[in-house]
Amino acid sequence: MAQKYEKACTLCAKCLILCMVNHLNNVMKKLIHNTLYQ
Repeated sequence: MAQKYEKACTLCAKCLILCMVNHLNNVMKKLIHNTLYQ
């Protein structure tokens, strides 16, 4: 699933930025979740 997104993201810079923002969002959520529920 991640590979599909990476391929789609390389089509345009806008998509890449959106993908990176989305990815960072998910990473932050996981970090916050892990910090709160250790």
